[in-house]
Order: sequence, then structure tokens, then C-alpha cells
Amino acid sequence: MDTLAFDPFASFIKAIVIVATILVIVISRNSNEFKGYHTGEYYVLLAVMVFGMFLMASAIDLIMVYLSIEIVSLCLYSGRLFEGKNPVSQRGFIKICYLWCIFIRDYAVGLSIIFGLTGTTNYFESGMLSKPWMVQLI
Repeated sequence: MDTLAFDPFASFIKAIVIVATILVIVISRNSNEFKGYHTGEYYVLLAVMVFGMFLMASAIDLIMVYLSIEIVSLCLYSGRLFEGKNPVSQRGFIKICYLWCIFIRDYAVGLSIIFGLTGTTNYFESGMLSKPWMVQLI
């Protein structure tokens, strides 16, 4: 079962992600906001998020798209807790988690409808690229 495509467009998107990540690293190293924090966790979250973006750029299966969105989202939401015991940061994390649960529910419902209509979650096998009206109905 093919879930990833290695084509020139995916490589182009990955190059953009790498350039953006390098810019983020350069800007964050020169920033004074992280002086009292452990920066190792920040860079690990950034690396895992880049991995999720690479998966998202190459994904040709709806389940792989879902998993890559979850990886990127988890890193973004965890980054919200970098301020430690700040109550505003903790409340923001809880609010984001509620929205995350709503997204998971809605994506799972849409995925099950598409799978029920087509019998597959692959873009090419389901014909979603040749019949965009099917996705618009959902």
C-alpha cells in the first residue's frame, strides 16, 4: 500500500520547509525569549515538526495526511507550554486541546464518509483527484 509519493513537487515543498526551519533556528538563537529555558526540547520539537511536515508533503493517503497533521499539531501545542508554570500558557494549552479533539472528531467522520463512498483512502485509487465533486459534497 503506497502512502507516500516521492515526486518533484514533494521535494520542492520539503526544500521550502528546510529553508523555513533554518530561518526559525537562526531567529530563535538570536532571540532573548529563550534565555531561561531549556532549548534542547525546543529543537527536538522543531525536528519532529519538520518530520511531520515532510510526511505531509509526500502523503497520498488520507490516513497519512491525518497522522502528519497530528504530529505537527502535537508539536505546536506542546510548544505552547514552554512558558512553564504560567497559568495563561496552561489555559491556552487546554483550549487548544479542546479544539484539537473537535478536529480529530470531524476529520474521522469525513474520512469514514470518504472511505464509505470510495472503498479506499488513497487519493489516486479513490478517484478524488478526477472527481472533485465527490469531496465537495462532503
